[in-house]
Amino acid sequence: MKSLKTLFLKRKFPYSKIRITRQGILYILVLIIIGFAAFNSGNNMIYLIFAIALSLMGVSSYLAVRNLSHIDIKIESPQEIYVGKETFLSVILLNKEDRKKFVIDVELMGKNFHFDVVEKNEKKSNSFTFNKRGKFEIGKIKVRSSYPFGFFIREKEITSNEVFFVFPEIRDILISQKNSIQLNALRQENDGDFYSVDDYKEGIDARRISWKISAKLGEEKVIMFANSEGSNYTIVFNNSKKLFTEEGFEIVVVKIASLVYKLFHIRLNFDFISPKINLKCTNFEDYLRIMQYLSEVTREDNEPIRNTKGITYENIELI
Repeated sequence: MKSLKTLFLKRKFPYSKIRITRQGILYILVLIIIGFAAFNSGNNMIYLIFAIALSLMGVSSYLAVRNLSHIDIKIESPQEIYVGKETFLSVILLNKEDRKKFVIDVELMGKNFHFDVVEKNEKKSNSFTFNKRGKFEIGKIKVRSSYPFGFFIREKEITSNEVFFVFPEIRDILISQKNSIQLNALRQENDGDFYSVDDYKEGIDARRISWKISAKLGEEKVIMFANSEGSNYTIVFNNSKKLFTEEGFEIVVVKIASLVYKLFHIRLNFDFISPKINLKCTNFEDYLRIMQYLSEVTREDNEPIRNTKGITYENIELI
């Protein structure tokens, strides 16, 4: 008896939550009515019906336990996820048994992924739009099923150690050429990739005037273009509490991230200088490292970096 009690206590309850459905309530009510009828009448046929109906509850419980056992969850996320931009996360339901799994719902960050039948590995995707940058840990994933008869919804939790980064919002930007910032790759002809704007000066081709930007800023501005060959810039990022308020710092992060995004996607090499990482961005791995840093960075008590030759937040305007 003692060993049975110890075994019972050690056995972990397979669900974190059980909820009865409307069908389950109706079934139990019918079961109670049949039970009363059987006891009051003493009719063996009614007793048999009651016994069969009661046994279905036990069969349901057994099948439900088997249906939610020996499964695992894997999350697939893209390498680039940006605040405010729709992205897709995928849930892969891994069946570790030979028998099929049925009617399983997976809840991930408030979104539901429904699986009717799972033979081995089944994949479902759903769209997400994040409004906050940062490093996100998946943590606990809710898995539930109403199989086999829909009387109860049984739920269990699976813990995932997977993480993903949400990069800062990317905005259109203007880069000021004041303060002696040298942008050696700017070309004076109408080709290349859009890079920045400058004040209109006499002698510049009037076809390069952006009337939309000029109307917004109240003065004539011309579009400058960037050559992707042999260009190198320095981006200086500060996170000192001496420079920014909390709200102002988020704007700075958006400015710097938008510049990093633009330079990388027009294939321009650049140096990134910050209190934590200093590197030359020449490939996708470097780009991801910078954006992951910007997704997590917070204000700190440190001395601001002084670099008069680099591009700072002061030289970037959001449009």
